[in-house]
Amino acid sequence: MRNRQLYILFAVLATISAISRVTPHWENFAPLGAFALFAGALFPARWWAVLPVLAAMLVSDVLLHFTRDYPIWHGTTLWVYGGYALVAGMGWLLRRQQGVARPLVLSVIASLLFFLVTNVGSWVVSDTGNHPPFSYPADLQGLVTAVQMGWPFYRMTLLADVLYTLVFFGGWAWFQRSQQVASRQHA
Repeated sequence: MRNRQLYILFAVLATISAISRVTPHWENFAPLGAFALFAGALFPARWWAVLPVLAAMLVSDVLLHFTRDYPIWHGTTLWVYGGYALVAGMGWLLRRQQGVARPLVLSVIASLLFFLVTNVGSWVVSDTGNHPPFSYPADLQGLVTAVQMGWPFYRMTLLADVLYTLVFFGGWAWFQRSQQVASRQHA
């Protein structure tokens, strides 16, 4: 597949990812984590792999602002966007990998990393007044409480990351195999 086709694929996946955040869905069940991992693994320009993911986030944040009065910018915005950038960076570890097993394992690790980054971020900004309605003390107990408060949401994030990783990387593996079979038939 040529770069132009890959860019189109990433534009489609970014659109689907953005729409998935705006349409009704289970809380924290969206393809963004898996999309970040997939983009990191396959985006032709390695250092630019984070762009379609962050674009999907920004577009969906703006749409959520106008449809549900969701703040475009909040105290943890940089932590959330940074978490997805880290996951895209983890995707670089999957370059030239075949199959789905390694991406699935990495999706579990990436999901946990994103959870920790965003919940630590929630704790860090809570004392600044930029993260209503939660405020956590700036001590170890505050950090533990912030992580505990995020724990119920992690289950759906993990499920979505694993499921969509299976879909994205499994679909990609199927596509690659079908291309190989087609090229052998034409040879």
